[in-house]
Amino acid sequence: MTRMLALAAAGAAMLFVPGCKDQSDEIASLQASVATQRRQLEDSEKQRHDESKRLQDEIDALRGQIGPVKLEGEKPLADRLAELEANAGKDDSAETQKRVAELERQVDAARKETATVQDELAKVAAGGGEINEEKVAELTARKIAESAPTKDLKQAMDRLSISQAEKDMIRQEILDAKKGILETLEVPTADGRNMAEELIDTILRVQGGKGENAEFMKLVGELSLQKIPGDAQGRSYWDAINDVKKRNRENISRILTPEDQAKLDKAHQDWTDFEVGDGDPWGPLYMERLEKYQAANK
Repeated sequence: MTRMLALAAAGAAMLFVPGCKDQSDEIASLQASVATQRRQLEDSEKQRHDESKRLQDEIDALRGQIGPVKLEGEKPLADRLAELEANAGKDDSAETQKRVAELERQVDAARKETATVQDELAKVAAGGGEINEEKVAELTARKIAESAPTKDLKQAMDRLSISQAEKDMIRQEILDAKKGILETLEVPTADGRNMAEELIDTILRVQGGKGENAEFMKLVGELSLQKIPGDAQGRSYWDAINDVKKRNRENISRILTPEDQAKLDKAHQDWTDFEVGDGDPWGPLYMERLEKYQAANK
């Protein structure tokens, strides 16, 4: 039932993804700051270029002997951390210190997660011992799973370098956005239609083999044309929902670093479409329409 509820909620949002691509001025500013910081570090990076290349060639050679194992974060994060720390004395701004602290956490996590793989690489480098291919494969599979797309909000947030309090804030932002989208669709049209009910009914018919996907697409098309009665801005249902999505992205982006924003996007780009489990605002309406559908299709 939880999965079906998630599908219904997803259906309510699935074709409004373009609205979530808008980036706030704050994100653009942070990205510009990161770009400036990277330019400032170019001199030190050039000085270390030859040595870094030699070490990378050795690592690539070792990886070639045991397969495509990706030690995500270990050396790149360590290098970036060292560079940031070296420049911290030149720029002691709060933003720089925050980024240094963030990289420290990422480095620590990367070191713990890749310890077993490093042991295997050390054996190869020393020319002794056998590679534990099962351990390497296990960690590689874990890395792949951690970077794979997911609509499960808890799984997605576990990949971020944030506190439990920040996770709670993000979950609440998504719950608020889901509620906002539902309330928008529940505003009766000029001819008295409830688009939220029609949306769930259409999804249930398609899932039950009683309807066609074309019905759903037609309904979504109407949302872009139907104006919301009494809306001060004269928006369509489509426009209002995209406004909710934009605010949701802006609010969550104030909590996350650009790096964690990218990770959340990689998990699932439409943040209002994450599966939140208990407390989903769409739950009561979905159950009501499901019971009605089941009664009519015994």
